Amino acid sequence: MTSTLPPISFPEALDRFRAEHQLYSIPTGRYQARVWTWGTGPDLFFIHGMSDRSDSFVSLASELSKNFRCIGYDLAGVDPNDGAKLFRYKHEDLAEDAIAILDALGSSKTNILAASFGTTIAQRLLHDHPERFPGAVLQGAFPHRPLGWKNYLMAWGGRFLGKKPMLSFPKYDQTLHAVYGKDFTHREPEAWNWFLQCVGNSPLGTMAHQACMIAHLDLRPILPAISQPVLLLCGEKDRVVNAQATAPLIERLPHSEHFLHPDWGHVPCYTHPEEMADRIQGFLRAKGIS
Repeated sequence: MTSTLPPISFPEALDRFRAEHQLYSIPTGRYQARVWTWGTGPDLFFIHGMSDRSDSFVSLASELSKNFRCIGYDLAGVDPNDGAKLFRYKHEDLAEDAIAILDALGSSKTNILAASFGTTIAQRLLHDHPERFPGAVLQGAFPHRPLGWKNYLMAWGGRFLGKKPMLSFPKYDQTLHAVYGKDFTHREPEAWNWFLQCVGNSPLGTMAHQACMIAHLDLRPILPAISQPVLLLCGEKDRVVNAQATAPLIERLPHSEHFLHPDWGHVPCYTHPEEMADRIQGFLRAKGIS
């Protein structure tokens, strides 16, 4: 299954991003958010996943920025100096941060593109503010994901690691390569190195706080009330969020479409940006919400 778009060169996409994007520092009332916009057109709001950052979307946004004003932001705690007090954070606060950022940019209506943990924030936004979010594309999505008591204890203790970056973890590169390496075999080495940098510079304490939020989260009750069209993008080779985790969204969202790609893993925004951009733009055009 191939894209109708030509291959995206990651080095060229990164050069364009650095030359063309607009960078902002926006106070949300809880932290100083690093925010960027790229392109012109209808707004498309990007929400990244756990232990990642908004720059994960560079390749994907290089294509989408031709037709949208792409808006990316780093979640609280991704920048160790952003002032976020994560011990005080609830999951609802993450959604309120998103609204504050969009308000500051003058964005009153935008579709959402979210990945993994970011899809839980998107679900809350779709439910709480339907007038602002006409539709969404959720990749690697889940509404409820129990961690098990061993993983929860590890996450609970990990919150005290604070600003220590992921890349300081023993055998960091080898661990990520074991989980994600096969997905990158067809991409440039620069794309893999960018992935290692985006994930590696995220603080361990931030990842642990996000994991604890997931452990206490159950968004299944709100799903039937989300009336907007939602595209669920999944990868058959996703070793992080499996089909069982996504199933409640397929079953309970009243206006969802589900696409399972046989070659995608958990991070297609890095590994398959052409095909992902194809699916996103086709869905938004078909629904008349782009």
